[in-house]
Amino acid sequence: MPKLVNRDKYKKVILESCVDIFYKQGYRNVTLRDIAKHLKVSVGSLYYYFPSKKDLFLEMYKMLQENSKNEFHQILKDCNTPYEKVEKFLNTLLENPTIVQKQTILLFDLVREENPLSVKKIAFYFIQKFAFALQEELEISFEEAQMVLVFIAGLVEGNFILDNKKFLKPPIKEFLKILRHKLTK
Repeated sequence: MPKLVNRDKYKKVILESCVDIFYKQGYRNVTLRDIAKHLKVSVGSLYYYFPSKKDLFLEMYKMLQENSKNEFHQILKDCNTPYEKVEKFLNTLLENPTIVQKQTILLFDLVREENPLSVKKIAFYFIQKFAFALQEELEISFEEAQMVLVFIAGLVEGNFILDNKKFLKPPIKEFLKILRHKLTK
């Protein structure tokens, strides 16, 4: 008798397994064969769920983005003001940058490797979706959410390159001063 598999659960297992593979090896260097080998399944099994490596990657990225949104919702649920939320959000990122760092690096990697125009449209969609999530979660304007997002991108990149929290704490402190002034006007 054939083994019964919950399609959605198994798809999620595949996607979760791919995050570190793509993060460590880079989009260009990963093949569906590598992923199949890691999961101990046939390449055909992967094609059953995903028509291409790019489709698998984009599904994985959507999953990461949704997971981050849920995680930050939990982190910020006890904050009362938009400023408190931004402050806690940035300090959480400083203490645990991998929450957003993997997403940022994976997206940069994809944009660099694939057809630039189509991927940039996809990247813009993901970035815009993240900005809307920040706007909603932090209770700030869309423009303020964009400002926070740009700061986050620099923070994530700086942390990835420098891996030095002491260096990044002063800019966060200054950014929060600016933001406090803006949010309390």
